[in-house]
Amino acid sequence: MSGLREQPYQKVTVKTFGLFDVILNGRSIRFRGEKSKELLAFLIEKEGAYVPLDTSAGCLWPGSNTDKAKNSHKDAVSKLRLTLFEYGLDDLLLSEYALYAVNRERIACDLWTAAETGDYSGYNGEYMTQYADWSQVRQAALDILKTNRK
Repeated sequence: MSGLREQPYQKVTVKTFGLFDVILNGRSIRFRGEKSKELLAFLIEKEGAYVPLDTSAGCLWPGSNTDKAKNSHKDAVSKLRLTLFEYGLDDLLLSEYALYAVNRERIACDLWTAAETGDYSGYNGEYMTQYADWSQVRQAALDILKTNRK
C-alpha cells in the first residue's frame, strides 16, 4: 500500500445502501480486519454523533463478556486508525476519552445525502447488508421512508 499516504485532502465516499463500502479515488479501501471496517460502518450509522465504547463494543461483540468486548474494540480501533492513516484519512476517526465518532466533513455518504435531500431513490431495500445484526432498525426506517415517498 505504498504511496497511499500522499493523497490530497478530499472527501471519502461511503456507500451504505446495499453492502457497506468506503471508496477513495474510485477504489474501495482495504481494511486491516473485518471488525475495523464494521466499527467504521457502525459509526457512520450514528451520523457523526459520539458513541461510547461500551455501546459500540456491545453491538459489535454481542454475547462477549465486557472485558473481552472492550479489548476487541481497542484492537479494531487500532487497526482502523492504521488503515485510515495509510490512506491519508487519519482525521476521519474522532475520539475523546472512551467516545468515538466520524468526521462528517470528510465523508460523502449516500444515507446522509438521502436524509438531507429527502430523495431515497438510491435506496434499493438493502442497507449495510453484511451488518444485519445491528443495522436492521435503520433498514426498517428506510423501508418506511421510501414507501411513504412514492
